[in-house]
Amino acid sequence: MPFFWFKMDSMSAKQLEKQKVGRPSVITAEAVQKLEAALATGFGVNAACYFSGVSRSVFYQRKAEDKEFSDKMRLAEEWSTYKARLTILKAIDNGDVAAAKFWLTHKARTEFAPPKAY
Repeated sequence: MPFFWFKMDSMSAKQLEKQKVGRPSVITAEAVQKLEAALATGFGVNAACYFSGVSRSVFYQRKAEDKEFSDKMRLAEEWSTYKARLTILKAIDNGDVAAAKFWLTHKARTEFAPPKAY
């Protein structure tokens, strides 16, 4: 009798090939949504992982292995910065001098930032 003597009644060879082996993924679709939401609202990776129930090591491992996941997380991290920039630029368009000064001191430092005290 060959070493693969077990029954394959209910599963074809193709079904066996498609069957996932090992532990189920910790990063479910729901966890990805929670990660994206937390990162997009300005939370760091530690907090986002805590809220979603994913360990940091699993998060970084998945980010290194899965380009689509990595891109999603990077865009989520940049979302709050994008929104903040838009808010400042809208304020500048509305004539907010303080917002304009803030922008210039942070974006054109060599020209507008006060000198550092040593």
